[in-house]
Amino acid sequence: MRVSVRKRTPKSSANAAQSIGVGGVVDGSGGCDTATSELVAARGGSDEGARKVAPQCQTGCVVQVTPMERIYLDVRPEDYAGVEAAGASWDGDSKRWYIQRDAASDRFSRWLGEGEEAAFGIASDEAFVASARTACVKCHDEIEVICIYCDSGTDVEMGEPIARFTVSNIWAMDDALAAQLEPWPLFRREVGADSEGGCFANHCPHCGAAQEDYRLHSEPEDVFFSVSAAEPGAIALTPLAGRVRLSGDYGFGL
Repeated sequence: MRVSVRKRTPKSSANAAQSIGVGGVVDGSGGCDTATSELVAARGGSDEGARKVAPQCQTGCVVQVTPMERIYLDVRPEDYAGVEAAGASWDGDSKRWYIQRDAASDRFSRWLGEGEEAAFGIASDEAFVASARTACVKCHDEIEVICIYCDSGTDVEMGEPIARFTVSNIWAMDDALAAQLEPWPLFRREVGADSEGGCFANHCPHCGAAQEDYRLHSEPEDVFFSVSAAEPGAIALTPLAGRVRLSGDYGFGL
């Protein structure tokens, strides 16, 4: 059995260029409600990108797209009213409060995380690149695929330790991790129409097809379903140096 934490850990400032704010959000009734919240992740910074995310919004409203850099806040439930009154906004995807970087001030100081780590959802000092061989989903040639496996780490959002897990659907990583992944250039961000929200994915060296993570992590026969319980020799582990920080979904194969 695999236990997957399918919550979205918070988008980091390292991926700020991918975070797009939209003036209106579909309210579920076919209209646009510009007063309640923002629609996030309209790719490409264009009205066309926004319409792809919100196809129901056909009321003739003008949708303005503006790049914005967010700072996520560490807020206890009992402080929700206070942080909202101070001017923070709610991200419905990650279930967290945030402010724009240019709005940071002393009134938010007690909710600001400590340093760079708070910008990412997962941190680990015992991380590895796990590599294995599998068939390409398109051309069926045997290829190498990789993922991030951690012996131990922290769910930064919850402040809880986690152990022996893989990270899938990665959408942000710190510079230290990105530099150490350079030997695997075929593991790169996938931004096509069929991608999982601009997440990183393995790519076939023969046909170029993206190998979506759900094909590698979800089922018992998938190569990264349970790295810690894999057959000897099936998966090679390359240790990563120092602390790495990233955002994505983590799961455990049991």
